[in-house]
Amino acid sequence: MVYTFFQTLGALTFALGLLYFLRHYFSLKARIGLLLTSSVLVNLFAETVSSFAGGFEGKSYFGALGAQILGLAVFLRLNKTDPVARARVWSLFGVLSGLVYALLRIGCHFRGCCWGRICPYPWATFYKSTEVVTPWLFLPLHPAQLYSAFHGIIVAVFVALEMRRSGYRYSSQNPEYALGLFLVLMGMGRLITDYFRADAAFYKQSWLGLDPNTILASLAAFGGAVILSRSRHRI
Repeated sequence: MVYTFFQTLGALTFALGLLYFLRHYFSLKARIGLLLTSSVLVNLFAETVSSFAGGFEGKSYFGALGAQILGLAVFLRLNKTDPVARARVWSLFGVLSGLVYALLRIGCHFRGCCWGRICPYPWATFYKSTEVVTPWLFLPLHPAQLYSAFHGIIVAVFVALEMRRSGYRYSSQNPEYALGLFLVLMGMGRLITDYFRADAAFYKQSWLGLDPNTILASLAAFGGAVILSRSRHRI
């Protein structure tokens, strides 16, 4: 129930954020179109990426994220959106996605999925109910989900501050600048926070012998770096 609450809260945060903060750049019809194109393939992509990881113990966040980015990119391209409006969309996407990620990981903490490694520190978390996903009961675990939640908030704040500081000066040259920044921050941060997770190893999920989370995080960071490279300005 708590997990579903945070999932719903995350979806509402994303939807209402797009509808409200883009009201000066798009009509209501266009904003609804943005929402639909960014959500129609989310579950399909999330489940498909998870299946490649070797299990169905959860849905891939990066799969869902990829679906949202693809949907928004197609919508903006088909509607020939001007660079300034595109810059606003991607900057808002980066901020909202960071916040939604934080909410989802808080939900994971209560559900007991995406659990952490054994933790020798005082802030270790314990699961004592068989209703949670993790089978590691009564053990001191790293609250890896909360590390990830904090990471999401940092990403959201950094993207917001950077775009405000820059005054959207990247709009005409590289409207996707904020998207690139978001992907770099999310990918690099995931390489750190996922180090404390134990679920992938427990389920023996791997791609070519590697942790799928590591591969996806690296691809996200690389993709973001490619997008950023299109700008002559320093971050």
